[in-house]
Amino acid sequence: MTKSYEFNWQKHIPHFLQEGAVFDRFDEDPFVFEPSCHFKVDEFGFFLTWKSDGKEGQLLECSLINSVRPGVVPKDPKILASLEAAGKSEADLDGRIICMCSGTDLVNLSFMYMVMDNTDTAKRSVSNVNGKIPVRGITRTFGSGKTEKGIFQALKELGLPSGKNDEIEHSAFTFDIFYALTQKICPRTDIEELFKKMYVTRCSVLKVN
Repeated sequence: MTKSYEFNWQKHIPHFLQEGAVFDRFDEDPFVFEPSCHFKVDEFGFFLTWKSDGKEGQLLECSLINSVRPGVVPKDPKILASLEAAGKSEADLDGRIICMCSGTDLVNLSFMYMVMDNTDTAKRSVSNVNGKIPVRGITRTFGSGKTEKGIFQALKELGLPSGKNDEIEHSAFTFDIFYALTQKICPRTDIEELFKKMYVTRCSVLKVN
């Protein structure tokens, strides 16, 4: 007798997002800053909505979200000044910014940044229900033009969990590991140059803090 396939179509949504939570948000290009936005995800995890005082509400279909990852402290003076006016100094931002990448494909992407009220909330937004990074999330990020098998092999070579249903501890998935992974999967000079700029920015932030 053929075993029935149990299709779990519902994704885990952090409880605080289903209840609704208030964060500052900003876009870098073009510059947009909205303090105290009320974010909420519906009970089925289909849509993310947000609204701030004096502006129309906005909606994003969750299926268009490619990744949710930690963001770096912005360097744009306009963004920093806006955050400062909202009561958040540059020194307090490290570990509290989340970058949400969305788009219909991996070329035409939009990036929205949310400033969480603390680092614990930020970690809950980028993790699964177990507080870890699912390997499937990584394969979806790098899936364009690469088979899952190649990505699993790259993870294995770096000493990380490499099974389809495995999960990675946050502490093990460092910036250096992420860089090494991209070089194995996408060995391109333009990506390497981008990471060099990111590394310089990251070092500057650590020196300031």
